[in-house]
Amino acid sequence: MFNRELQVSSPPARRSGTLMTATRDGNLRLPRLSTAADHRQHQTAELQQASRTEACATAVACDRERIADGLYGSVIHRLFAAGLQLQSTCQSVDAPTQGRIETTIALLDDTIAELRKAIFSLH
Repeated sequence: MFNRELQVSSPPARRSGTLMTATRDGNLRLPRLSTAADHRQHQTAELQQASRTEACATAVACDRERIADGLYGSVIHRLFAAGLQLQSTCQSVDAPTQGRIETTIALLDDTIAELRKAIFSLH
């Protein structure tokens, strides 16, 4: 009655140890074997990826070094100078003001210590 073709998908056929694949029209074909050119191309891609990874790591290290140098060269020196100025001012003011200035100097010293830890962790 009905003239239909049944399309049955069959599992890949094996022939003398080689995996063969079936095409849509039912023909069998051998898989493409990798060549030396494929191997070289794969190695080249791996080397390029490794090179990109190394370049990225180098850029990050350079940025961290630059940031650490900038913080140490400017911020810590400014805080230290502010502390020295406060110490010299502390000698010429009354006792309650001296207490507040000494508290501020202690805060500056703590801040400098924390910045130094952060800077050394960047290196």
